Amino acid sequence: DPNKIFKNGETPLNYAIQHCFDHVINSLINNGANIHEKSFNGNTPLINAVKMNNMRLIKYLVRHKVDINAENQNGETPLSIAVKYYNHEV
Repeated sequence: DPNKIFKNGETPLNYAIQHCFDHVINSLINNGANIHEKSFNGNTPLINAVKMNNMRLIKYLVRHKVDINAENQNGETPLSIAVKYYNHEV
């Protein structure tokens, strides 16, 4: 199940993004993973992609209409994370 929540509150997609498992990311998305699902700390797949500076995934998620203004539990948005991590390309 690509949308099963792990015991630690993490989603498979967010876990794969955080660990740069590109082949797993593609498989999860192709098999129906929810690209809007927040993890236990409120991070969306887009926030995690920005943290990992994964421009290919960032572009994919934006093209598929994710909420670019979604906040995590700390009130951070993808843009504020990009500034925090000096990710100027975003």
